[in-house]
Formats: sequence, structure tokens, C-alpha cells
Amino acid sequence: MSDPQANDEIRALSNLIDVLLPASADGLMPAAGSLGLAAPLREKLGDAWPATVSGLDACETVARAGGAGAFASLSQQEATAVLEQVAADDPAFLGGLVFNLYAAYYQHPVVVEALGLEARPPYPGGYPLEQGDLSQLERVRNGPRRYREC
Repeated sequence: MSDPQANDEIRALSNLIDVLLPASADGLMPAAGSLGLAAPLREKLGDAWPATVSGLDACETVARAGGAGAFASLSQQEATAVLEQVAADDPAFLGGLVFNLYAAYYQHPVVVEALGLEARPPYPGGYPLEQGDLSQLERVRNGPRRYREC
């Protein structure tokens, strides 16, 4: 059974990360929330999650104080203004969140492909490496041992 409060927090985080990383105007780059990054981001934040929830609550409070029904109902411009106000009141709120969000976003296969890169790990395909000059190692290989056998 899922926790309704946790689901609400994930939805709120998804709305917030859409403000931080919205879709590009040309539609090539997706919004962060549309990639399903909120739940993994919550796990990644670990001990910082309660502070993030406080920041999410503050965004809701500021949005409602401004006459909006909820943070999620604000336009991008209005939500950005609310987020700037909350960040000014609590500068630590966005630090770890933004760092982890960018790391997750720019590693997501959809974003990697949208950037025109190949969405694959560097190994086992690997990247071509230039063969270096190993002739200097010959002196070490032919020299005396510099260690003791145990």
C-alpha cells in the first residue's frame, strides 16, 4: 500500500523540478518532471529530504498567500517568482536539490539523445584511445626488482 503523503510530496517535487528545468520552447528537451525523476531524486536526497519537504511546503504557502490555489497551478513565471522568494528566505533549500536534479536529468537517456549524444555507457563499447609511447617503460621492465616477495 502506498503512502498518500509520500505521493503528494513526489507530485509536489515533480511540479517544482518542472519549474527548475522546464521543457525547451522547441520541444526537444523535456521537462524534468515528465521524465519521472522525482521519486529517484527523493531517494537520492536521503537525509536532506525533510529539508526539501519544508521547502516544498514553503512554496505552497507562498503561492497560496499570493492568491493562487496551489504552486502547481502557477504559470512558469509566477512559479519562478515564488521559488526565488522561498530560496531567498532559505538559501540552503535548493543547493543539494539542484545538484542532484541536474545530475539525474543530464544522465537520463531521453536527454542524452536530445543533446545529440549516444545514450550508452562508456563501457563495454568504450571510447577510442590514442596509443601512447610506451618505450619509456622498457627501462623499468628491464631494471632490478624494487620489491620484496612475501
